[in-house]
Amino acid sequence: MTNRAFDFIRFLSEVCLSALGALYYALAEIWGLPYGDAILATCAALSTFLGIFTEWQRIRYNKKGEENGEDLLKSVKPDGK
Repeated sequence: MTNRAFDFIRFLSEVCLSALGALYYALAEIWGLPYGDAILATCAALSTFLGIFTEWQRIRYNKKGEENGEDLLKSVKPDGK
């Protein structure tokens, strides 16, 4: 997965779905729109799933770097080069 795709999915799960669910629920209560509870619960479930997925991807990425011997902190020499 590319960094751009990862960042997009993470932003979608952490910000967009939560905001969308809260907005629709509030508007449903105010204006009597249908399925406010169901849409809020659906957004929360999707957000949770995508959050778990991005965490799994992050762990895989970090393990892949460790297996290849890539440790950025260890690769920097004391003189900063």
